[in-house]
Amino acid sequence: MAITIDMFGKGSIWQNRKGAWKVISNDGKIISAEYINTNEQLTFNNEIKTLELINRIHDNIERETENHRKKIFGIKDIDNAKLNELSESKLYFTLGFLSKNCSLRIRTVPNTNSRADARYFNATGKQLADEPDGYEFDICPNTWSTKIYLKFKDISIDKIKYLYLPENIEGNSLLYKDDGIYYYNTEWGWLIIEDFGFRLGKQKNIDEIKKTIPLEYMSDFEIGLRETI
Repeated sequence: MAITIDMFGKGSIWQNRKGAWKVISNDGKIISAEYINTNEQLTFNNEIKTLELINRIHDNIERETENHRKKIFGIKDIDNAKLNELSESKLYFTLGFLSKNCSLRIRTVPNTNSRADARYFNATGKQLADEPDGYEFDICPNTWSTKIYLKFKDISIDKIKYLYLPENIEGNSLLYKDDGIYYYNTEWGWLIIEDFGFRLGKQKNIDEIKKTIPLEYMSDFEIGLRETI
């Protein structure tokens, strides 16, 4: 597709490695824009080479994001997978709901603790042991892997049906116990920690999580956030 100046009209949204940005004005020579999450200002000239570079970066991020979404949805065959707006909306609704209504927990064992701790530190800047809640170290010799799970307390079973909780490849994702409902899925847990700003425990920094939500799905996130258990 040929790149034209008209594609960068006022209000159009683009993205680079720093985040999504919106065009504020375009006088035919200079594009003035700002990052959506930080309001930081930026400008570009309207030379075709510049516009082509912007478009190429944008398209690359779109492709990477699409593959990430497919991974989040637990789809094994990425090349043949198909996503629709309903599934996207359900994902961001779920993230909004989880931001307020679950406790994120991790259980490590001696042979995986250092790797899990390093991975968590890379994502959050904090050691697992520094978190006030949500970290368990299991010394039982019969356990062999890190487990990440969500704990829901005082939630109805019907409410769980409205959430997107991908099936754990090991099976038995949902466990019903006397003190709540537990959802086990370590890969999903790492994804919401690394890609969506979730932290261990029940208290979440919702403002930080919001920064990871695409603008077109913010309303779905907000609806999930307002949903009660």
